[in-house]
Amino acid sequence: MRKGSLGYIKEWRGYRREETVYRVHFAEEDCLLDCPERALISGSSPWIDGEFQYGDWVSAAMPLAIAGRPVVRAGQVGRVMDEIRGGQPTAYVVLFDGRLLRVPEAALAAPGNRES
Repeated sequence: MRKGSLGYIKEWRGYRREETVYRVHFAEEDCLLDCPERALISGSSPWIDGEFQYGDWVSAAMPLAIAGRPVVRAGQVGRVMDEIRGGQPTAYVVLFDGRLLRVPEAALAAPGNRES
C-alpha cells in the first residue's frame, strides 16, 4: 500500500502489550491490512507527500560524500530503509552497498532519472 492511501479502521487490537494494531480497509484498492498505530495518521490531518517510501529503489542524483570523502557515485542505486520527517527538507535513510546514509530528498532520483 502506498503511503497517503486513505483507509477506514475496521477493528483494533493490542500487540505484545506495547503497540496497538488497526485492521484498515482501503476501499479504493479493496484491500484489508493490519497497520501499526505509528504508521497511521488521521484522515483529517494535513498530508505532506514525500517522493519515496520504504522499500523504493532510488539513485543518487549527485555524488554523496562523508567528511569530503566520496562514498556514493552519481547514479548509484540504493534502497530506501526509512523516511525522516519533521525537519526540512525531508530526508531518507538509504542503503547503498551495505552502508546506511541519511540523504536529503533533493539528492535522490528514481533509478534511471539521474539529474545533471
